[in-house]
Amino acid sequence: MLKQTVAELGTKTTVIERAPFGVLLAEPGGAGLRFSYVNPAFCQQTGFLPEELVGSGMPLLFGPQTAEASMTALRAAVDGVQTTELEMVLHRRDGSPLWTRVLLFPTYDDQQQLRHYVACVSDISEIRRAEDERQRLAGELHESMKLESLGLTIAGIAHDLNTPIGVAITASSHLEQVARQFTASAAKAPPTPEDLQRFASRLDRSVELVRNNLNKAAVLVRSFKQTTADATRVEWSKVVLKSFLDTILVSVSPLMRRARCEVTVVCPDHLSLRTEPGSLGRALTNLLINATIHAFEGREDRRVRIEVSQTETGIRITCADNGTGMSEEAVSKAFTPFFTTKRSSGGSGLGLFSSRRTVEQVLGGKLTMETTQGLGTAFHIDLPSAP
Repeated sequence: MLKQTVAELGTKTTVIERAPFGVLLAEPGGAGLRFSYVNPAFCQQTGFLPEELVGSGMPLLFGPQTAEASMTALRAAVDGVQTTELEMVLHRRDGSPLWTRVLLFPTYDDQQQLRHYVACVSDISEIRRAEDERQRLAGELHESMKLESLGLTIAGIAHDLNTPIGVAITASSHLEQVARQFTASAAKAPPTPEDLQRFASRLDRSVELVRNNLNKAAVLVRSFKQTTADATRVEWSKVVLKSFLDTILVSVSPLMRRARCEVTVVCPDHLSLRTEPGSLGRALTNLLINATIHAFEGREDRRVRIEVSQTETGIRITCADNGTGMSEEAVSKAFTPFFTTKRSSGGSGLGLFSSRRTVEQVLGGKLTMETTQGLGTAFHIDLPSAP
């Protein structure tokens, strides 16, 4: 029996000594935990020698990047004699940070008296670096999508401005020509009442053309100014959704017209929401652009309906098209970055990815999708009333 017990202890000791992760035994005392054993893996992780660690405690491993919240959680687990698992930054002997996942649990003797704590420490530095890199790339993708969306809007506005400005220039040139002709004619002979009436009529028509088309250009410029201001300003504010959506529609109207797509908005006039207008505007713009690229292949009847309703928890904005719907493969990969079925037609594969990231990570909401092949696709943006 004694030999068996010794053999079992020897096996357990060997397992702990050879474990690929750090193992510490710590005894509770006064201000916290005091290490009574550390295995070789933990010494290799931290760069400390066993004799430097044994007899010391967790504060030796804390440093400038150790979060107060993780230290508080660790102390609470010790004080409450509880098992806990958390991620925290420790510091190596040379002062460099070490991202770890720590599992701490108490052990008891035969009389159920607290004996010591066991801590299993895994080095997750590479995982954290990979996650930080993923977050960085996701941020770059998001910024890229913002620029792409803004670029498309600028191109559309510039294209649409050509028409009213061109008409205004033509009308003003005609007005100048009429004035010259009248001046030359009046220099030869006094104008008759009929001449004056014809001249006034031509002036009125030309001035009306100039005024109407410059007003159209001014509306486009104001809308573009508001859209770009919202896109570049990160500021939470209360918006009246109907007027907010009308502004977005004016800014994307050139794109919708070129796509021969009719957009309607159904929204209560006084329904408002506290949100970040630039982010919400980008998400909706991406959904509209996505519809023009993907939804209507082979369709003459092209309609998108934006409907806003109040829910128990906030606001739902539905952007639904009457297009061809999506295949099972497209549905499964719809929000995957760079996945697109229309790369040759201008699809980047970032629109839906960027919209979901914006709605969920910036606005604190949720973006979901429903689609039926042959009938169309609907995207639902659910936003909390108190983000």
